[in-house]
Parts: sequence; C-alpha cells; structure tokens
Amino acid sequence: MITADNPFVLIDGSKIQYISSEIRVEGRLNDEEGTVVVDIYVKGNLTSILYQEIGRTRAAFTLSDLDALTTSGSLSERFNNGCEQLAVSYLSALTGNGGVTFEIV
Repeated sequence: MITADNPFVLIDGSKIQYISSEIRVEGRLNDEEGTVVVDIYVKGNLTSILYQEIGRTRAAFTLSDLDALTTSGSLSERFNNGCEQLAVSYLSALTGNGGVTFEIV
C-alpha cells in the first residue's frame, strides 16, 4: 500500500485531487513486449470497514525499469514491491504532485 501526505492527482493536468488513506497497485508482466503495466487505484472510506475505488490510472514501464529496483522477499513480494516503487516514481513525477510525499507502507 502507498500513502500520500497531501492531496494528489493521478493524471498530469487533472483538476481532480484525491485525499485517501490507501493507494493500491496491481501489476502485470508482459514478457513478449518487455513491459510491466501497473494499475494505480485510490480507495476511499465509505465506513470504518467498507472501501470503494474512487480513482484509477494505468502506467507502463519497461522490464529494465523493474529490474533496476531493489526489492526483497519472495518472488511475488519482490514483484509487488517493485510495482509499488514504479507507482511512487510515476506519481511523484506528475506536475500536480509537486508538494506531495508518497510512501510505501
């Protein structure tokens, strides 16, 4: 899971800002194309136990981008952590997120 310390955008130039306790990622590997596609989505609280997806974007990276990251754990943990690191890099690079710090927790 990723957290943000201030309101953030998912798409550069967007006027929609999110305030959320959870940013989640789902990654998919495409060996044939040499890419990793990461879906980044924001979950909002409906109640103390119910959540709903309130925003989503998709970003593509090369396998080299993923391989360059330092991760540890099982294969699935390393892949998930790598996807989270790629998502943090993507979100941090967006112009609308200049004053936001993203953290993997």
